[in-house]
Amino acid sequence: MGEESGSLNRHDGSAPDSSVLHGSPGLERILREKAVWAVPPTDLEERIRKQLAAFPPADDDSSALPQRPRRGFLTRGRLTLAASVGLVAAAGGVGLAALQGGGTAHSNLAGTPLAPNARAEVGVRDTSSGVEIRLKVDGLPGAPAGSYYQGWVKGSQGTITIGTFHLRKGSDDVVLWSGVDLRTYPTITVTVQSETAGPASSGRVVLTGQAPAAFR
Repeated sequence: MGEESGSLNRHDGSAPDSSVLHGSPGLERILREKAVWAVPPTDLEERIRKQLAAFPPADDDSSALPQRPRRGFLTRGRLTLAASVGLVAAAGGVGLAALQGGGTAHSNLAGTPLAPNARAEVGVRDTSSGVEIRLKVDGLPGAPAGSYYQGWVKGSQGTITIGTFHLRKGSDDVVLWSGVDLRTYPTITVTVQSETAGPASSGRVVLTGQAPAAFR
């Protein structure tokens, strides 16, 4: 290996050893050219520099050729815009679906001093027969014997009952129904009522809150 390397790295102007070139006639012809193995002039680098310096500088007028648009940047911009439009459309679709019966909108009711540990998650859905108001109640004990809970919606035109329940056997979802538009009656409350006191509200509110924003 050392002898072959020595033959190929010769710079004395003579042709390489033929044993190195055996089996490569094309390469042999090239390497046997004396110019290939000739030692370059010592001033070659300086001569090349002078020749390059003699050429005039290139015209830097950027307006000479139209710039090609940056495809990657435009593509990312279009994707970002499309994603933003999609999110806005999706958000609008959710609100519209809630108003047209295609989905459920949510809000919360908080306990009052009469039931400070009580709370409820409200799910409202518009249907062909009325507005379904579903309460997932937590922390409110079952109504005492001789009493019950009653749901109401309130607004500028008064108070409308939406149903009754008792929770004595657990707190499964309570389903109430409103026959009036919650935009007019946006406040939702629950009172504790006495069975012998008549249908009017007792005023003893245990849960209160607002209808979901999509219905107000």
